[in-house]
Amino acid sequence: MPLDLTKLRTVRQFVEEYPAFSANYWRYLISQRTQNGIESCLIRVGARIFIDTEAFTEWVQGQRCAHRRGIARVCVGEAQRATAARAGHVDD
Repeated sequence: MPLDLTKLRTVRQFVEEYPAFSANYWRYLISQRTQNGIESCLIRVGARIFIDTEAFTEWVQGQRCAHRRGIARVCVGEAQRATAARAGHVDD
């Protein structure tokens, strides 16, 4: 799937759009990116880090589902279907 550049945000832009996620929180997430899985939502261009908002939305959905007991498999299936739909591979 080609990258949609209109969905990329710098940390500052992201914080302005979504104030629930502070710049300090993003610093923490980025510093722990290999442990928390957020690495798949980040794109580094030179010294700048961009956040793929669509990938981040999926990551947050996965976090919500990971903490529910007994329905994590359902949420994983939902995330996989959403990814397939974005790629144009929808199975009904």
